[in-house]
Amino acid sequence: MEKYKIIAITDGDSTAFKAVEKASQNLELDIIYESAGNPTSTSGLEIKNKIKEATTNPVLVMFDDQGEVGTGLGEQALLTMISDPEIEILGVLAVASNLKNVQGVNPDFSVTQNQEIIAQPVDKTGKAEEIEHNILEGDTIDVLNQLSETLIVGIGDLGKMEGKDIVSQGAPITTKAISEVLKRSEL
Repeated sequence: MEKYKIIAITDGDSTAFKAVEKASQNLELDIIYESAGNPTSTSGLEIKNKIKEATTNPVLVMFDDQGEVGTGLGEQALLTMISDPEIEILGVLAVASNLKNVQGVNPDFSVTQNQEIIAQPVDKTGKAEEIEHNILEGDTIDVLNQLSETLIVGIGDLGKMEGKDIVSQGAPITTKAISEVLKRSEL
């Protein structure tokens, strides 16, 4: 049985949504519109039903906790995807935020605001963290530590990054991060 493939994105506010929507157009991928929101208000089961209706495989799915401490709505929906045997998460865009009281995640690589691929995490603006800082902090990413085989891509605040990822310029950083997941998944 072929699995439903997704690329998960740990942000869902209106600016991030517009950037992901532009990237989906650039890369000719479906986006699950119902998964957007700050926080994500659609359940994991409802999101899965929308994934099944998509015309592309993979599809882009957004998850957002709105900074809630603990397992918020976005993480609950993402946990549903992680545990579903019909879903394969090809990669996750782990979006950095200014939160500090989180476990964080160690990304496989990050995409900077200058579209460079680097080994260390980035901050909210998409700038490389100091070499000794190897954890990316964000508000919907602690559950990502449950993914052992999934590609984790660090990225700054989607659609922003000091004006370098704006939609009018094609959301180039968001697009590059998603295209790297596709490339490394050999799709």
